[in-house]
Amino acid sequence: MNGLVAQLNRAPDSGSDGRGFESRRGHRCTVMMEKLKRHALVTVLLALFALCAVRASAQESNDTYTGEKHDSIEFSLLTCGAGNEIYSLFGHTAIRYRNITQGRDWTFNYGVFNFKQKHFAWRFATGKTDYELGVCPYATFVKEYAEHGRSITEQVLNLTAEQKVVLEYYLSINMQPENRTYRYNYFRRNCTTEARDKIFSILPQYCDGEEPLEEQSFRQAIHKYTEGHEWSELAMDLCLGYEADRKQTKDALEFLPFNLKQSLDSTSYIMDADTCRLVGNTHAIKAQEHLAQDDFPLTPLQSLAIVAIIIIVLFFRDFYKERAGWVTDAILLMVIALAGCVLMVIMLGEHPCVRYNLNFLLLNPLAYLAIPYIIIADRKRRHSRWWAYYEMVFLLLFIVDITGLQDIPTAVEVLASFLLIRSLERRILIRINKTKR
Repeated sequence: MNGLVAQLNRAPDSGSDGRGFESRRGHRCTVMMEKLKRHALVTVLLALFALCAVRASAQESNDTYTGEKHDSIEFSLLTCGAGNEIYSLFGHTAIRYRNITQGRDWTFNYGVFNFKQKHFAWRFATGKTDYELGVCPYATFVKEYAEHGRSITEQVLNLTAEQKVVLEYYLSINMQPENRTYRYNYFRRNCTTEARDKIFSILPQYCDGEEPLEEQSFRQAIHKYTEGHEWSELAMDLCLGYEADRKQTKDALEFLPFNLKQSLDSTSYIMDADTCRLVGNTHAIKAQEHLAQDDFPLTPLQSLAIVAIIIIVLFFRDFYKERAGWVTDAILLMVIALAGCVLMVIMLGEHPCVRYNLNFLLLNPLAYLAIPYIIIADRKRRHSRWWAYYEMVFLLLFIVDITGLQDIPTAVEVLASFLLIRSLERRILIRINKTKR
């Protein structure tokens, strides 16, 4: 026991008061630091090597993504034939996305609208309809149009891998719920212009080629597609004002699907000093054409011819009785006033080219006010001043039409002629009655 205690008491004295222990500890720390430095250097070198490998792999993956992957992707413009409804008379446009390696085949359709939308009828009449982007399988899209007998023509776009990446990105952004809805505008923003803008936005410098569109007005452009649909054509002509008769540029006329199809056929773009055709090839998906007529058995002119016969019969009857009846005139004015109310709502809305409409000179709600005054004047065998107003309207519409300020529909001119005849008839009968007195 005493010996162990003595050894413990002498232990601190060994090694020169403990300095030998500190020296050995310092040496060990130095060795450890050198080892850590060597390990750190190796670690840094390994990290740099791994980073270079990752970047090379990423670059290779990106090259594969923009090259091999997008070589298997096709974008096409689909142009669909006319349908039966008034909104489908001019055809339709959609974009087809096809990924061959992944077996994906989708159609991007900017012409989807919802009849169940709140206050849809009012919004549609005032030009506040919202359309949205719809995406569906290509087979479903083709089947739907085939069932209605509508042709589909596909133009495969000749795009680079980078252009496909951008177009794919634009479509994916538009697919988001907050981006898929847009305010529809028939002439300036519809399903065709939306598809066109997406395609042309990815092209560098481009030119239209040797086949420019014929210079036309909006009214002339849509008349090409309303043949056989006289009532639909009349409805559109009544709603369109004089702005629709101004000559338009090529870009403005591309709101029609077949005009855009024609433009794409002759469009080229510059890529690395080379000129590339935008359309690679074209083929028909469904060649069957479907031309339907209006459901109403009589055309507007045939209907007006019947009314004209009635007016002539009443003309001779009134001369025989030496007194004009007011029932027929009241019916004519009620029809005019009703059409005027609808036209006024449309003119105050957001539809393009409808605000300044000279058809409103005849078709306006003032006809409701004219009816009681005309009835009272007839009973007193006087000539109402309202008839002078309609005589002036006939003259103004005639001047507007011959000067080309606005294309006045034949139905409006004939209707104004009816009122002119009834007015002149009253003037003659009043003079006859005064002479007999």
